[in-house]
Amino acid sequence: MKTILYLQSSLATSNMRELDGVRRYADTADWNLKVVEYDGAARSRFQTAGGAVTSVKGMLSFWRPAGCIVECGGRPPRFRRTDFARTPCVFLDCHPCDAGRGALCVWQDEEVVGNAIAHELLSLGFDDYAYIPWPEAQLSWNRVRCEAFEKRMLEAGRRVQAFVHSSSTMDKVRLLREMSEWVRELPRPCGVLAANDSIASIFVDAAAAAGFSVPRDFAVAGVDNDTLLCESGSVTITSVETSSMNAGVSAAELLAGRMEGRRDRTCVAVKDFHLHRRASTRIYKNADTRVVKALEFIRKRACDGIAPPDVVAEMGCSRRLADMRFRETTGHTILDEIHAVRIERVKDFLRKGGVTTSFIADSTGYASVVDLRRVFKRITGTTMRMYSPRGSRT
Repeated sequence: MKTILYLQSSLATSNMRELDGVRRYADTADWNLKVVEYDGAARSRFQTAGGAVTSVKGMLSFWRPAGCIVECGGRPPRFRRTDFARTPCVFLDCHPCDAGRGALCVWQDEEVVGNAIAHELLSLGFDDYAYIPWPEAQLSWNRVRCEAFEKRMLEAGRRVQAFVHSSSTMDKVRLLREMSEWVRELPRPCGVLAANDSIASIFVDAAAAAGFSVPRDFAVAGVDNDTLLCESGSVTITSVETSSMNAGVSAAELLAGRMEGRRDRTCVAVKDFHLHRRASTRIYKNADTRVVKALEFIRKRACDGIAPPDVVAEMGCSRRLADMRFRETTGHTILDEIHAVRIERVKDFLRKGGVTTSFIADSTGYASVVDLRRVFKRITGTTMRMYSPRGSRT
């Protein structure tokens, strides 16, 4: 069994998904995966002052690994490729321009992410848009994501403004105060790209503090799909979930190839993503507030096995009026919406894999696997196996 070191710099949701991807590959490759926290992960878990928990030389001497994966948290790596001597090493969540010449890298294609959010916000038909970068402007993912968003908006003939941070450090109290002043100067309505879900949640609070409404005045989307941030606020937040798990698998595959002497690839840009639509971008013209409330109720509870009568009760009106208002606003029925939300969750399970079809049915509100397969085929036009051949086990 080969020992593989995984140097973890961040405990953020997306980075934990990357580790899950590496673990998935490690299970199939019979690797002995050892996780060593450093940098931000070490500070969070061990309350240390910061920096690497030990030297690369010390880790290599102690563990004698066959290879290493260094998760960089979207920042230039704390370690150099040469620090690992002859031990194969892959830098994960790190752009090649940050890792140095000859380094093996896996990173998310941020241009794809920026374009995806631009496409989503453009569908709202606004004339004005804005973006809020991460305070550390020099980070590659931050710069590329915002530049792609701005370029796409300008190509569409839309006006774009950018928030300018007064500091390169993340101070939520200061940022909330400054953003509350900034939103007063923005045109309305306006679509906003936030660098990640943390920034998006601060923007929602800032807009409320300034007396504005999301999504009526500002439609906002974040990145990472951190459900704790996206689901817990007064307004749930639309977010792009990057394929962090796939990035982890790609890093493991790249390392395995190098350990076997293959040099066909040196870098992998992960382009997959999934958009999770929530209330922060859900805009319906002349929408009944009861329908808006029902849509959020369905999005949150569809997989709990709710039925149309539960939604009608939440709306607080007659079944006939509820059905009429819902169809006028959305163009489809309450049951259609319930199934749509459930099937999106089914797709999540299939993309991530590792669970049985019966588990998926139980977890998404379907009474049986037969019902699940029937509805999936009707809505998607394909079977679950064809959608993701390795996604589920029967």
